[in-house]
Amino acid sequence: MNYGQLLLLSLLSLIVGCSNFGLDQIQGVRSESAPLKVRWAKNLDPIYETGNLPIHLGAPVIAGERLFLADGAGNMTAYMAENGRELWSAQDNSVSHSGVLVHDDLVYYGTAQGRFVARKVSDGSELWVIDLGASVETAPTFSSGRLFVQLRNHQIFALDAATGKILWAYKRSVPLLTTLQRAARPAVYNNKLYVGFADGTVASFNVEEGIMLWERKISIGDKFVDVDMTPTFFNDQLWIGSATSDVHVLDPKTGRIIRTVDVMSSHQPLRYGENLVFGSNRGEVVTINPQGKVVLKHKISTNQVSSVSNWKKGFVVTDVEGHVFYVDPVEGKILWQKYLGHSASGIFAGPAVTKERLALLSSRHRLYVFE
Repeated sequence: MNYGQLLLLSLLSLIVGCSNFGLDQIQGVRSESAPLKVRWAKNLDPIYETGNLPIHLGAPVIAGERLFLADGAGNMTAYMAENGRELWSAQDNSVSHSGVLVHDDLVYYGTAQGRFVARKVSDGSELWVIDLGASVETAPTFSSGRLFVQLRNHQIFALDAATGKILWAYKRSVPLLTTLQRAARPAVYNNKLYVGFADGTVASFNVEEGIMLWERKISIGDKFVDVDMTPTFFNDQLWIGSATSDVHVLDPKTGRIIRTVDVMSSHQPLRYGENLVFGSNRGEVVTINPQGKVVLKHKISTNQVSSVSNWKKGFVVTDVEGHVFYVDPVEGKILWQKYLGHSASGIFAGPAVTKERLALLSSRHRLYVFE
């Protein structure tokens, strides 16, 4: 090998090394020993005009060996979860922030134009589609052959999962300028439907006909009192919070307030052992016991925490500014952290987690799959 060939080989090695270093650059942790290593990544940022930065609020879903994602260009795509190879892609001509539900052999999701779609997992072919009239903001919830979904206009739909037929609908009147324009994913518990609304209210419905059984105001104020948290059921009680109030614990049968918990969180908590773990709007990870008492509280970020997940032997914590932390679940010590690149790279939805992989999407349409 002559000097020129040796120099070229050295330059190539340096370039490859730098590119890999960019993916797994960790504060204080060698990349080969990092608890989260990037398996593959994709930049899915759509074409946009200067000054009109598109922000993605959705999340990927992993089902079996496939990863499903609706991107900012209006595509629903299925990838091999192991290596990112594209299996199929379908164009919906509208971005989707709602997230995806995979049930049996179908993929369900909604778009910002109000279309709700059911596709086959195998090839992406469309089974049925229905226009619901407003942006679909949440992943659907499946129960007993029905799909429940909330729209940005504060409307709830119950759909037949096999045909898309509307079984019932409920519309809530919420003043336009008082809301963050987000929506809570409905939840079903003991054959009752529970939903948080943008006016600070939680309500329970009869699953079959959509008859309201009770409603309870948990957040009081003039604006931005949205109940965005997916209703969580723990020890036969309903735990739910809003953007501006403490978490409330309710009796799911009557809506009676049992207690309030000293943590402000608008995202679904993690069930960990006998406790619940919340990511707070103040950048904390807070462990709460069944009696509503704070067991542990650790400051993780200067920004609002957007999700807490249990993966491997620790917690994966994300924030709205695009940071990912790996945290010791007992001591709260940050063992690893990664910043996803630049401003406007926030993470607004929880990752998809399996035993082998963790996948998340930044608001700048960057998809990362860790192992």
